Amino acid sequence: MGTLKEKMRPLKGFLRETRDEMIKDNLIEPGEDLDGLKLTKEGMYLNGKKMSDDQHKKYLGIYKKHFGKEIEDDERD
Repeated sequence: MGTLKEKMRPLKGFLRETRDEMIKDNLIEPGEDLDGLKLTKEGMYLNGKKMSDDQHKKYLGIYKKHFGKEIEDDERD
């Protein structure tokens, strides 16, 4: 069982890279939070708007890079 800090490392990396890429993709402005982001196996939504399949694939790849596994959908919303 690792420390909380070790367990948070992949999440922090994922959020940092996701934010940086979303800024590059002109999806968000610098300094904007990712509160409106929902990433599932089926799709990606930003502030309630469904993103393209290409964007979805890109951010699923970022998820896999940081967590070392495919995303698992949580049935609880």
